[in-house]
Amino acid sequence: MPNLTHDQLLAEDIGRCDGRQLWAVPINPARFNHRAGASKGFPDVMIVGPGGVLFRELKTYAAPNLNPGQTTWRYRLQAAQQDWAVWTPRDLDSGRVDAELVALETPDQYTDAWSMSWLTGD
Repeated sequence: MPNLTHDQLLAEDIGRCDGRQLWAVPINPARFNHRAGASKGFPDVMIVGPGGVLFRELKTYAAPNLNPGQTTWRYRLQAAQQDWAVWTPRDLDSGRVDAELVALETPDQYTDAWSMSWLTGD
């Protein structure tokens, strides 16, 4: 991918969820949360699917480093055994993003048909 802006990278990642059983929620604490101090640094996007939840911080080539708030949320989510990682434009090119989204579409071994009924409305 060419040198994408943060917003372009976010749009590309969310677009890859379209047509799948995945729901992407872009997070912008500064814009949408009046208590932004508590959520400052929260990952840029949360993606929910039958296989779990991904929390992804998006980084461009122009701003590749985590800030202190992002680092704090990284450790909070990892301590809670959540799937947190950074995605960059390179991850789009390598196929990593698509591979992780495909895996997220697949229920884990502990998910039964009854608990999956929320996807189909049955």
